[in-house]
Amino acid sequence: MVRDLLYKETFFKKIIKLAVPSDKWRNKIKGKVNSLNSTNYSNEESRHELVKNIKMLPKEYFNWSNKQTRNLSEISNLNLDDWMYD
Repeated sequence: MVRDLLYKETFFKKIIKLAVPSDKWRNKIKGKVNSLNSTNYSNEESRHELVKNIKMLPKEYFNWSNKQTRNLSEISNLNLDDWMYD
């Protein structure tokens, strides 16, 4: 939601443009809002979140990706085994 307020044309954004006419100051405000909205994750938390999201994907996506990887490997004569999903 905060992203929409900052990057889409909204009533809120038009009000801010009228209240703060300077691009420099609007960009500073946008940067501050972005930094406040950012959440810091530890590497362990990020890895856990990534694994959780990957497990939710249907198996057909991994099958398709593996097939594309094999095709690219054949065309390029590169070893792309690290790109394969189990």
